[in-house]
Amino acid sequence: DWSSDVCSSDLAPYGDIEPPSLILPQDTITDEYLAANGNQVIGTVPGYPDWQLGDTVSYWWEKAPLPDDPDFPPVTTIPVAGPAGSPQQVIFSAEYIKLKGDGDVVAFYSLRDKAGNRSRYPKTLATASVALGPIPIDLEKPVVPFADDDNLIDLKDAIAGVKVQIPAFTG
Repeated sequence: DWSSDVCSSDLAPYGDIEPPSLILPQDTITDEYLAANGNQVIGTVPGYPDWQLGDTVSYWWEKAPLPDDPDFPPVTTIPVAGPAGSPQQVIFSAEYIKLKGDGDVVAFYSLRDKAGNRSRYPKTLATASVALGPIPIDLEKPVVPFADDDNLIDLKDAIAGVKVQIPAFTG
């Protein structure tokens, strides 16, 4: 399980426990969201009390779900800002978000102390939904032809194969 992989001893930030989750905005990430927020998404790494000058935070923004054994580079690695115990902001640029594309994403981080010991990944990964480009403006309710007669899907309908038709829409 990748979430329990630790590079070094219990001297790493948070020792043998998983750090708290990265905090992301609760909004769906759209073109409008990015434009209103400086073409970026700001995540927050909760502060940890053992911060020392020279510690770093690496962070990721990846398509969900993650593979069991992910091996991809972080968005970047930056020095942890002080003072000790204060939250750390991490920035995901609009260009990077657009590169990863639409859909569900997970975001997470790891801390590395100045001796090179890496923390575990958070057990609970932050999630976001990304919907870039034009948003459909004239969506209609889906049509289920078998339900037209009695407004129900029964066993007979299910055995015959239920199909859902989505009317054409703009955007």
